[in-house]
Amino acid sequence: MKKFGKRLLATVVATTMALSLAACTSSNSDDNDDSPEVMTGAWAINEQDIQASLPDEVADAFNKATETLTGTTLEPVAYIGSQVVAGTNYMVLCRATSSTETPGATYQLAIIYADLEGNAELPSRVDFDFAKFTEGEGNKDFEMLSGGWFVPTDASGSNIPEDAQAAYDNALSTVCWEWGEVEPLAYLGSQVVSGTNYAILCKGELTEDPSNERVFIVTIYEDLDGNASVSNSNVLDLIELTEA
Repeated sequence: MKKFGKRLLATVVATTMALSLAACTSSNSDDNDDSPEVMTGAWAINEQDIQASLPDEVADAFNKATETLTGTTLEPVAYIGSQVVAGTNYMVLCRATSSTETPGATYQLAIIYADLEGNAELPSRVDFDFAKFTEGEGNKDFEMLSGGWFVPTDASGSNIPEDAQAAYDNALSTVCWEWGEVEPLAYLGSQVVSGTNYAILCKGELTEDPSNERVFIVTIYEDLDGNASVSNSNVLDLIELTEA
């Protein structure tokens, strides 16, 4: 993909560490560790109408680059990254629906290249399995490299369904964690367990390092009584994703 430009000769340092998801204490809190046993189920991706709000220049490049695409329909879910080359690369998370194979939707990362003359093309589409980021201890940080992919201030996304938004708001209102300002970008899907897991794409900044925003997937667990908590958070390494 010649339009990507040369990647800096540096190593992205990934620091995997357990999230400290200590709930904010209240006067009636008990130190009760009886967590529900969560049964693994299949993740179902978001099937609602996608209404991603892309910045004008990104929307223009996306429309130009995909107007001749055949066999697959791409619906923007969120604009999550940009990269300055001889022009600009934009990273857009899309719901991809094939019109030639077995019906069904998946997620893909579309890399849109816009040159300095206003032309745009689609040099790459990478399959994106968000389920890989919903388990384990979580990864909260990696070094941001100058000249690589970064999260722009106008990164934007699509609507969040009411049930997922309510669970997200409920969980974040009762948890103390390392993230400062956090904004949900897109609802990715749900998983029926002993309750429901919701996967939500977010952007935010770490409290101890607010100089750069990150894009991450937060997993919200809501039990059968409507109680919600953050069970996982994984930062996306944008450089690694484009090389998948």
